[in-house]
Amino acid sequence: MAQVTVHASRHRAAGRRRFVFFGHGVCMPLCALYAREIGASSVEVSLMAISYLLANFAVTPALGWLSDHMGHRTILGVSLLTYAWLLAAYVPVTSPGALIALRALEGVSAAGALTPARALMNTVARPARYGEALGLVTTARTVGILAGPAVGTLLASSFGYTPSFLATSGVLTLTALAVFLFLRPQKTDVTP
Repeated sequence: MAQVTVHASRHRAAGRRRFVFFGHGVCMPLCALYAREIGASSVEVSLMAISYLLANFAVTPALGWLSDHMGHRTILGVSLLTYAWLLAAYVPVTSPGALIALRALEGVSAAGALTPARALMNTVARPARYGEALGLVTTARTVGILAGPAVGTLLASSFGYTPSFLATSGVLTLTALAVFLFLRPQKTDVTP
């Protein structure tokens, strides 16, 4: 019975990760397309991508440490909520410089989601199945990044940027709530 519970829990956790990566995949083309629409140059669009990656690179180790000490569930949930709010913040922005700053902050929140997501998979998997657990996280990421851009582009062309950003923000908010409501705290979630 314990094996079935762990196996089902692992797949539910992977399902939540798919929403995380799906939200990330949806916003990838939206950010660049929206930036071009408000007059960003090719250099500014490139700086958006660079700022995201540099911020992500800079904070990933620190957020991994924080996740170990404050709890994977806590950091994951807060990062998802932050990511959701940042996507909603695109709606009033009309300056390429502000978009570059938002993308840097998204890089931070993405690091705060991916690192504990990977760590959580290993807490629900038996040691003999760590590879399978990591495979599920990687598959969820691939599905999200493959399907997300198509959905993002379709949403933007059908409904415009504002509904697309807000819908993706809503999905990430619901995913964060699911993390807090349905993901059991792990031992690290109570470590001082």
